[in-house]
Amino acid sequence: RLFKRLHPLDEAAFLIRRTPREITLSHMPLLPYLLVAALALDRNLAVISEERIGAPSTAYNHSSTLAETAEGSLVAAWYGGSAEGADDVSIWASRKDGSGWSPIVEVDDGRRDDGLLYACWNPVLHTARSGVIYLFYKISSRRAVETLAGYQNWWGCFKTSTDNGRTWSERRWLPANDSPLFANFGKVMSGPVKNKPLELPDGSLLSGSSTEAESWQTHVEIGAAGNWTGSIALVGPLQPTGAIQPAFLVLSPDYQNLRMLCRPQTGNNPFTAVSSDMGRTWSALTRVPGLETSVGLDALTLSNGWHLLAHNLPPNRYPLVLSRSRDGITWERVLPDLSVSGTLRMDYPAMIQTRDGRVHVTHSWDRAGIKHLVLDQQYLTGGAAAVIAVPHRARAAVQGPFHGIWDAVGRDLR
Repeated sequence: RLFKRLHPLDEAAFLIRRTPREITLSHMPLLPYLLVAALALDRNLAVISEERIGAPSTAYNHSSTLAETAEGSLVAAWYGGSAEGADDVSIWASRKDGSGWSPIVEVDDGRRDDGLLYACWNPVLHTARSGVIYLFYKISSRRAVETLAGYQNWWGCFKTSTDNGRTWSERRWLPANDSPLFANFGKVMSGPVKNKPLELPDGSLLSGSSTEAESWQTHVEIGAAGNWTGSIALVGPLQPTGAIQPAFLVLSPDYQNLRMLCRPQTGNNPFTAVSSDMGRTWSALTRVPGLETSVGLDALTLSNGWHLLAHNLPPNRYPLVLSRSRDGITWERVLPDLSVSGTLRMDYPAMIQTRDGRVHVTHSWDRAGIKHLVLDQQYLTGGAAAVIAVPHRARAAVQGPFHGIWDAVGRDLR
């Protein structure tokens, strides 16, 4: 009767603490879960800290981004309003230094030249080597009452900060482009659509972008060195269609060899493509076998060469999990419960590594706010045990009093 109340992975975590004599043949269906429970990393050792960012004044908060400033503080941004796509959705931001997260401030309310408010979307932060912080985001070109969704007509824009995110410049639009790709978008380019760009060794800025008009299409925008927001080259769209929101991995120290991972429109395996010329050309998009995710993700190449991926498992937006890889193709799930609170949505991650080596993740906390986690890179990748892939439903509905057993298992085994 007790086990009927548990999810299989929690049941396995409970069983593995018992003596082998008490695990019988009747428990053999749990064998994959038992192995995962034994080999997964200890979340308590991986997560240094976790907290919600302030107290948002909006009911709906989503699509966070973060960056480290030149002075070593953090700045985070997201969009928030009454509902996704509503005209009152603004861009919000907060800074974190030694005294914690600052009060949340409104950076842009989406007001256009006609004096009306339009929905803001998907901010992306990047700190240039010069110390200037770029805040890229999108604003709908049509009001919410119109049938075409805002992400099918937005215009790309940006602001900059020269004082570590304390104040921001006036909004400026990204350049126009005559490609049919931007026909529904006022011919305005999008900039980095969700995930952080790469500042390349030659000084140019490589942004992963995409459109969702008639079909999902991935493309790349390359801002010229010294003029990231005024002279932007278009690469793509990549083929086939059906992918958006690319995240970059760096495969060689000179940035010549890159990989992108993209959210799929259909199916449960993300798309990938590779470049051997710093993103100027790309291979065709292909599926990543064995890696499961179908919603927003973010990827990161660490200073030690490992790659991390924060993502959800189909078909849900919970829990948020963390996987690692050496090559960007073969992935090990190291934290099956990076962020989980029952069946609440923990999704749309953003991830960076700061100069002290720590990994920072922000994500949407059931649209009620933004959560920030700090992870120990050395524990995640330094001599850590291999992890057996978890069946994608293994953590689909973690509830009940035995959820804490999952964390206890790692401690007991070590």
